[in-house]
Amino acid sequence: MEVLQRFAAGDLDAFESLFRQHQRDVYRWIVRIVRDPVAAEDLTVETFWRMHRGHAGFHPDSNFGAWLRRIATNVALDHLRRRRPYVELPYEIAAEQKPDSAVQEQTRMALRKAFAELPPRLRVVAQLGLVEDERDTAVAKKITAIRSAFMKDPEKEGTKEAGNNSMERSGFADIREKLRDALPPVVQLENGAELRRDLWPDMLRRLEQSPVRVPWFDWALLAISGAAAIFFPALIPALAYHL
Repeated sequence: MEVLQRFAAGDLDAFESLFRQHQRDVYRWIVRIVRDPVAAEDLTVETFWRMHRGHAGFHPDSNFGAWLRRIATNVALDHLRRRRPYVELPYEIAAEQKPDSAVQEQTRMALRKAFAELPPRLRVVAQLGLVEDERDTAVAKKITAIRSAFMKDPEKEGTKEAGNNSMERSGFADIREKLRDALPPVVQLENGAELRRDLWPDMLRRLEQSPVRVPWFDWALLAISGAAAIFFPALIPALAYHL
C-alpha cells in the first residue's frame, strides 16, 4: 500500500518498483493479444508510460492489477486498430512441423486472414479465450456467450435435440481446434511468451523524451502574476509573500 501511495503522489522510485514487479506480467498479457514479441516490448513500455502519466488519478485503495491490465488491453487494442487488417504474423512453431496437405495449409491461411479481419475487441476475446485458453472471468463470460450463440438452446429436451446439441458442441470444438492449429498459442511460438530482457532502460528513455506537462492552473497563475506585475506593481511584494 505504501508503494501505491508514493506512486500516486508521483514518486519515481515507487514507479520503478512497480515497473520491475509487473513488467513481465504486462508483457505476457500483451504478447498474447498482438502475437508479436518486438511490438509487445514497445507496448509494454507504452502501458507503463500511460500508467505513469495517470498516477494522479489512481487511488491507492483501488485494484492496481485490474487498473494496469485495463491500460495494457487498451494499448494493445490501439495497436491492433493501427495495424493493417491482415499482415503476416510470426506463427513459427518451435516444435517439429508435421507433413501437411496443400488444402490444410490453405485452410490455415484462410482462418488467419478471417481472424485478422475481425474487429479488434472481438479478436482479442476470441484469441484469449479460444487460442490462449485464458481463464480471466470477463473473457470466459464472453466466450460462453459466443458458444451459446453458436449452439442451439441446450435446455430443450428430446433425443433429437440432444443429438443436435452434441453435434453442435463437437462442431464448436472442431472450430476451436482448427483455430489453434492456424494460430498456435503464444507459448508455442519460436520466441515464446516470456520477456527476455529488462525494459527499464527503455522506460527511462521514454520518460526523458516526453515533455513535462505543466497543469493549466500553473499557467493561469503565471499569467495572473504577469498581469499584476504590469498593472499593479504595488501588489508584487504581497503576491510574493503568499507564493
